Amino acid sequence: MHNRLKTARKALGLSQAAVAAGIGYSQGYYAGIESGARQLPPRIATAICEKFGINREWLETGGGDMFLEPAPPKIEAILEDVRKHLDLPDVAFDVLRAYAMLPDEQRAKVKDMITMLRDAANMPPPES
Repeated sequence: MHNRLKTARKALGLSQAAVAAGIGYSQGYYAGIESGARQLPPRIATAICEKFGINREWLETGGGDMFLEPAPPKIEAILEDVRKHLDLPDVAFDVLRAYAMLPDEQRAKVKDMITMLRDAANMPPPES
């Protein structure tokens, strides 16, 4: 199963750190799972499949398609396009990439923090 984790991660264009952050674990812990040094707990398998659109049957047995339909885009490639288009400095790109990898609950917390900062600086909300 650990080889299929690596295959799916590479197909998504993600680093181990990005996958780990996306499910709320450290890169070291995830690397141990992907290398086969650690077992893949069912709760983490579920989190990975749900977060990244991976077919659980494929992950466990190799049967079926790798991704649930439709296949998720390669987030790193999308972010790199955004970086080029907006000419983002490295730190801004890193923040954007880290935010994209956060679980929804943590994204909500970051959004609340940004709203508080914007309000403290008397900035108007962004136009939708």
